[in-house]
Amino acid sequence: MSDKEDVKIEDMTQSPLEIELKGKKYKLAPIGFIDFGDFAQYVKGQKIKLCENITDKEIQLQMIEKIMNEPVNLDAEYSTVNGISYMAWKAIQKNHPEIELKDINNLIDLDNFEQVSVILSNLGGSIKNQRTAKAKNQ
Repeated sequence: MSDKEDVKIEDMTQSPLEIELKGKKYKLAPIGFIDFGDFAQYVKGQKIKLCENITDKEIQLQMIEKIMNEPVNLDAEYSTVNGISYMAWKAIQKNHPEIELKDINNLIDLDNFEQVSVILSNLGGSIKNQRTAKAKNQ
């Protein structure tokens, strides 16, 4: 048997995880390329919002053009509190469409940030024998 034949179906299907945030459980879905594209656009949008505070219109337009034309460093942005919150929202929203980003921002804090980060890193790869991941809330 080759290595490809040894792959189990549960490893390929990325069985759903659950996460508990502030006493409520949420089902997580795998994070895909589209989610990272959405995140890149979100980051650019946040940077453009900051440009609204620039009073010199010429400088403001130059900054916006620069933001629009430069690629987003997803690795750097993903490891921020903002990045973790956004990607957690994307993973949760697929099974809980009613939840908004502002809700997630209220659920993720310094007490559970590290656990949420670890759980999210598992959503892009294979998941083996892991059904529930619980973020500790103190």
